[in-house]
Amino acid sequence: MVERMSMADIRNYWPDITEGLCRALCAEKYLTTEMFSSVLKACLTGEFQVWSVSGYSDARNEVQTGIAITTIVEEKVLKSRALMIYTIFSHHALDIKLLHEGYTVLREFARKQKCSAILSFSNNKKGLELAKLFGAATTRRHLVLDV
Repeated sequence: MVERMSMADIRNYWPDITEGLCRALCAEKYLTTEMFSSVLKACLTGEFQVWSVSGYSDARNEVQTGIAITTIVEEKVLKSRALMIYTIFSHHALDIKLLHEGYTVLREFARKQKCSAILSFSNNKKGLELAKLFGAATTRRHLVLDV
């Protein structure tokens, strides 16, 4: 099951969310008190959407849980909107069936928000393989120049 978390759930699970952010943003320079405060505010105001992911994996004989954080970005020149997957994390690799359900839920949410695409940035090989499996174009590159 994949569903958007309520504000109360975000507050209750904030320690898990911060742990996931730490794992996803492993670059230490980003992990500041101000960053966590800013993310919490964005989650509680709805600027970021927080999704709970849970389900039973027959293949692994276990209950799996995870959290995804998304936000809607607007492209000013082309005047388009996209749902950006900021991060997806779990303690264990999520079952492909559960990931596909998550993709379906996010796609429906994106359509309701009048988004024309779902975006995500990753250099994780497994993540790229999954994105391809779900039909994503993975040939574009996100170029980053540190300053």
